[in-house]
Amino acid sequence: MIQKLFTTRQQIADNLGIDVKTFRRYLKKFDIDLKPGLMPVGVADEIMEIFKRFRLSDPSSLNNETKFDDKN
Repeated sequence: MIQKLFTTRQQIADNLGIDVKTFRRYLKKFDIDLKPGLMPVGVADEIMEIFKRFRLSDPSSLNNETKFDDKN
């Protein structure tokens, strides 16, 4: 069995159920600096944890500076 060692931004965005452009906005909002290209799976898992911890109450509210809902 082959284990995946790297992932892409597209795959992370798909797992989170958001568009890649929205994913890029979230990265800017969370002040996460990712290098271009593939990223290790461990880094991707950490990013997904951050996103799950700070879900937006309304995904379309990213443009109107709505605060994150950290209850989940």
